[in-house]
Amino acid sequence: MEPWFEEEPDDAESLPGLPVTLDAIVRGEPMPEVTWQFDGDSLDLTRAAQKYRTMYDRGSGRCSLIIADVTEDDDGVYTCRLENQHGETECDVDLDINVLERVSPAAAPQQPRMRGGKWAQDGSEK
Repeated sequence: MEPWFEEEPDDAESLPGLPVTLDAIVRGEPMPEVTWQFDGDSLDLTRAAQKYRTMYDRGSGRCSLIIADVTEDDDGVYTCRLENQHGETECDVDLDINVLERVSPAAAPQQPRMRGGKWAQDGSEK
């Protein structure tokens, strides 16, 4: 029986510096081989890379891609590809890395503060 996704991985969002896990549940007979790609390229899953880790429990069909310490460079489309002797299928997952804009101290709104018993804001007394 050719492979299929019982549960496709969901699109995800993250902030830089956090880990992200993309999960799916897969089926097929025999159970499919699972590979992951990023923007069309195979991921480096060697122990030396340590950026990406995969987990696959053939009994439950649960497979995961764990991305450690995401950065802006990890923003893009990940593809989970299933293959066995009867066929292949794939599913795309969109990962958005949200980068917070840094505000310079001069541009940041200033909090009112007490000066000489009166409230002052933006450096001027009122």
